[in-house]
Parts: sequence; structure tokens; C-alpha cells
Amino acid sequence: MAGSARQFNVALEPTVDPATSEEEFSRQDDAVAPAPATWPTTHHRPDVVVRKGLATLVNRTLTPHQALVTDLLFIRDALLATGIDFWLIRGNDERPVIAIDVQNRDTVVRALVAACADEPLYAKTVDGRRRPPLLVADGRLTDNPDAGIFRLYRPRIEPVGLLAYGASTAVELQFFRFEGETIVWPVENSLTREILPAAEVVPPRSRCTATSGRRCAACSTRRRPTSPSTSTWSSPGSTATTPSSRSGVPSA
Repeated sequence: MAGSARQFNVALEPTVDPATSEEEFSRQDDAVAPAPATWPTTHHRPDVVVRKGLATLVNRTLTPHQALVTDLLFIRDALLATGIDFWLIRGNDERPVIAIDVQNRDTVVRALVAACADEPLYAKTVDGRRRPPLLVADGRLTDNPDAGIFRLYRPRIEPVGLLAYGASTAVELQFFRFEGETIVWPVENSLTREILPAAEVVPPRSRCTATSGRRCAACSTRRRPTSPSTSTWSSPGSTATTPSSRSGVPSA
């Protein structure tokens, strides 16, 4: 596979490029250590190499967009196992955003750490500072306890053409919080303002009491109950969307 992000679907950022300077671990950091060269062996991952300090998946088939979708669904599965509510919303570009109540932050971190025991998933804090991404398997998403936005991704590299996918194909994770009758987001996006009334948010299906022929008192929706085997994405201010397959990103 060789070529540019323009040829392969869409550029989520200006280009799909090799690791940025803060991702390369060109020098030892007091707080963040590069992945050891033995990481693929100790984690039984022959499809992973350590490149410039990052545990990196060898990629021969996925386009940038397909890599993003694969990581999105991986993260979704980890969150579904917790039973907490979360939403897939539109960000300010073509990057999908997963939104979660900050009260569930510790649960989210534990779920991702457990799911990534042998996965090279990295978390990059979005707080205006340049800092190396953290390997989620090491037990944390950030060194900044006040950070509310993270970009999660598995670095990839094509072994022949050396086309590398980094944080430009990351899924964004945002934590919002309730303050009285309002919801405060870490940043405004294409769907919501930074501060909005809680009443504007449509309850997720997991809390919907609608049954066949009866309306839910909370969201005034008439529908059949969601199948326990069906995973549901819900979007604040819009109709909940249920992906029917793993072939693409569910639309919010």
C-alpha cells in the first residue's frame, strides 16, 4: 500500500503522516517511557513492531478510514462491557467523538486498560500541551487529571511503503459533566454548544421504557424494546442510531 491520505479516503487532519515529534520518543521522558523492543514478544503479538518508541501494528490492508473504524469498534466493545451510557456524536471534522459522563471516567479507564492488555492502543491528551501519547495498557490515559479530551488510536505502518497512521486517525473521547440543570462539554462541536440545558438531551435507549404500542414517558418515543444482543449508539439531541454491522462508522 502506498500513496497519500487523499487517495485513500479522507484526511482527518492535514495529512496522514508518520509519528509527530512528540510521538517519536526521541529521548527518554521522566514520566513516559517508550515501549520496550521486547513488547511484541512478551505480549505474543507477531503483528506488532516497536517503531520510534511506539508499539505499532503492521498494516497491509487498511486505509486510514478503515483503521479509524476498526479502532472505533474496538473501543465501543470495551465500553459496552461496562454497561455505562455513552454517545457517538459529530465532532468538528470527520473524526468520530465518543461522549461519556465524567462520573464514569474511572470505569472507562479500567475498561480500556483491561481490553488493551495486549493491544497497542495509545491515548493522546488534547489540552494544548505537547506531550507523548500514553500506552493505555500501562494503566492510564493521561497525566493531567483535569483533561477532558483524548484521542485514542493504534499506530500502524505498512511494511513496504512505510505509510504510517498515527494520531491523525484517532477516535476522540470526550468527558462531559452535569452542573445542575445544564451539561458542560469540554469543547463545543457540530452538534452541541459547550453549555446546554440537560433537557435538550434525548435519553439513551438503555433508559427508554417504551414497549410495543406504548410511549416512553421520558422521551415520548413509541418503539419496540431494544434487543439485548444489539449495541446502541445514542446522540444527544438526535435519534439513537443502531449499527447493523461492523463495516462502517455508525452515523450520529
